[in-house]
Amino acid sequence: MEGCFFVLFGNLFWNGRQCATAPKSSIGVAGYLSSLLFLLMASGVVSAAERYQDGASQKQGVDVVVASSGIQPPFVLNSAGDGLTNDLILAMNKVQTRFRFEHKIIPANRAYQNRARNLVDVLPFGSLLWELKKYPNAVASATLLRSGDYFIARADAKPGIFEDILSRRLVVVRGYSYAIFDFELDHNLISKHHSVMFTRDEESVARMILHDRAEIGIVDGAVLDWLKIHAPQDYARLQISVAPDKVFDRQFIVLDGSPVQAEELNDIFIELSKTGALQRIFESYGLPTPSFDLPAPEN
Repeated sequence: MEGCFFVLFGNLFWNGRQCATAPKSSIGVAGYLSSLLFLLMASGVVSAAERYQDGASQKQGVDVVVASSGIQPPFVLNSAGDGLTNDLILAMNKVQTRFRFEHKIIPANRAYQNRARNLVDVLPFGSLLWELKKYPNAVASATLLRSGDYFIARADAKPGIFEDILSRRLVVVRGYSYAIFDFELDHNLISKHHSVMFTRDEESVARMILHDRAEIGIVDGAVLDWLKIHAPQDYARLQISVAPDKVFDRQFIVLDGSPVQAEELNDIFIELSKTGALQRIFESYGLPTPSFDLPAPEN
């Protein structure tokens, strides 16, 4: 024979001369066979381990970072990330294994910076109405929620409270854009022309109205639907305008370079709809079940 197997923990070497002069006793042969058997078994174990790791990796799926900008009921209720978005993402991970969606809370400005480093893939419950300004190549999933910004006031406010709104004491969310201000984002410029206070989230807007710190606030209809279910006593103390400030669709916004495509998200949402999970999740927050054949909103 030309050579022999090299065994690290045995007596065989890949060397024809040494094999030829190796002891030929039955004990020596048995040792060589034992070493060879060990080598084959070890190779099998390594191969099995590698196959297990590959299978586990495939089962885990491709990581997709879904970044919420902060607390915004009912989508994000607290700093731990609980809320509609998190519940939906957990359901999305249960219904398929190709992707592993991970929910993170990342402020909008930092999310934009992270996107440049490919650290953010999807913005949940956003709208192309405002996201395209930062992400011109973004693509929207199917509409999950038809929503809008509505004017709110105390239920005991004087009649005609929603007339001549810009003359009232207003409270809105800092960094949000509103049609009544021509979508201006510079809060200093807005404050120069109107009596406006800025707060961190829409729940705070409702709270300031209830405490009579402002006459009129602007709040997403989804927040009002959530309040109606989870804080009915507060909801009953509010009156809501019939005409909205603006109407928009909320979708999952897929950023350029994301490993998941909008069509793939739609397939997952449709599968969740078939199982009834989508309806249960949305209803638990007082929201209507998504309908995937909504016409475009009229502003």
